Amino acid sequence: MTACNFGGGSDEDSSVVQVTPTPEPTKAAKATPTPAPANAQNTTYTSKNKAVSIKLPDATWANKSDSDDMLSFESPKQGKLLILHGSGDEDMSVAIIPSSQDTASALVKADNLVEGTDFEIQDYKSDEKDGINIYSYTVKYKDTTKSDGYVYAINKYFVNDSEYYSLVASVKKEDALKKVQESVDSFAILGDSTLKSAANGSAAKTAGKGN
Repeated sequence: MTACNFGGGSDEDSSVVQVTPTPEPTKAAKATPTPAPANAQNTTYTSKNKAVSIKLPDATWANKSDSDDMLSFESPKQGKLLILHGSGDEDMSVAIIPSSQDTASALVKADNLVEGTDFEIQDYKSDEKDGINIYSYTVKYKDTTKSDGYVYAINKYFVNDSEYYSLVASVKKEDALKKVQESVDSFAILGDSTLKSAANGSAAKTAGKGN
């Protein structure tokens, strides 16, 4: 009798157990993490000393150095970005600021490149805000064998009598130019600086309005 009852009970139990797992596969199918790539594009880097910040073009750009007066980033396929800061008489006396298109040209020629044949200066602009000079231009390299494979160099300077910030972004691919330019324009000074009001991350919008 005991053996019979045990056998009958096990049949009933197994039929009940088989019904419960069926809803689980439908729950698993809903878990698709689509927002992750979009979030990866929003990469704002703030320097260790909290002096400046910049929105990098995408997650492939990695910080290479971070000191009080130098920041650098690099993307294996897109290019590199260097931010330098100087202040005081000594720094200002050795800084070469491209305050004219001729000076900008001379800086590139110093690398033994010929203007018109090896490179050209594009979109040179000189602006002023709150007594701060803002210089920006792009170098288009025509012979990339003489520019370490770079197609463009985006340059931007914030300068007054006592302080400067310079940004140079070297671009390897034509299709990366726009987003690297947007990154340079997103540069913002956060700390105590006489240049702070001119570098607040809205330079791209200002330039677009023709100011």
